[in-house]
Amino acid sequence: MFPIRFLFKVSEPELKINAGCGPGEFFPRLLTGWVNLDLAYNHPKYGHVNLTSEWPFPDSSASAVYSEDFIEHLDQRGQIIFLSEALRVLRPGGIIRTVCPELCKTIVRKRFFPDYPRVGARFIRSGVEWHEWGHQLLPTREYMARILELVGFVKIKQFKQNKSRIPDFPGDKRPLSDRREEDELYLEALKPASAKF
Repeated sequence: MFPIRFLFKVSEPELKINAGCGPGEFFPRLLTGWVNLDLAYNHPKYGHVNLTSEWPFPDSSASAVYSEDFIEHLDQRGQIIFLSEALRVLRPGGIIRTVCPELCKTIVRKRFFPDYPRVGARFIRSGVEWHEWGHQLLPTREYMARILELVGFVKIKQFKQNKSRIPDFPGDKRPLSDRREEDELYLEALKPASAKF
């Protein structure tokens, strides 16, 4: 694993952060030209950073923050800290993109409610969607949009897979066969030009 000082230079013209990039066991998540960060895995090509604490970047230093299949692994407090730090390190006009499964669509896809409430309750109790994959809080679109807004982001918009306002965006890896594109949130938001940091 590289120390963060080797991954980042303050003078870099286009700092882009891939936050919570994961181990790449199922598919590669390391993005070329991006600073790839994670805490849970020891990998030689990314920075070992706790993304629910202060990030090791100056204020207003990044043009983009991307997180795919990560934010649902955080509890509510962790999600708010993560989004707040993303806002802090983004430049005015910088873009955050978060991709994750959406709670209501996940429940609908399982087709348990309302016709089979007992089976549905068993599914929820089993924790398959949560504990088997380490999910803590699967957001709804409304929840994520409101939290992004409360933290300070503007121009919050749902996109389709691989469509983005980020210049030269390398594309989303998810979903795989376990989910459908329509079950995913592809939300982007901007740091306002008037932000104080």
